[in-house]
Amino acid sequence: MINMQTLAGERVERRMAHILYKLANRLGHAEADGILITIPLSRQDLADMACTTLETAIRTVSRFNKEGLIATRRGGYVVVTDPEGLEKLTR
Repeated sequence: MINMQTLAGERVERRMAHILYKLANRLGHAEADGILITIPLSRQDLADMACTTLETAIRTVSRFNKEGLIATRRGGYVVVTDPEGLEKLTR
């Protein structure tokens, strides 16, 4: 398994995909539209986990949303709607 120190030199998209994929696998709950990550995550939480700025985290989450990889819900919840697509970005 890849750890964050290994990913430190990687692109933000890969780091963010890795974080969301890992959280979905460990804390996810299967739903009709995807895998709900059962803890609320602010954009700042994601930025901190991915070692990036808040602005970059917002752009990356928006891009993943537009590409149909994830969906966001009120309260900071994220649904991974395309786990295979997200996993491809981690490679």
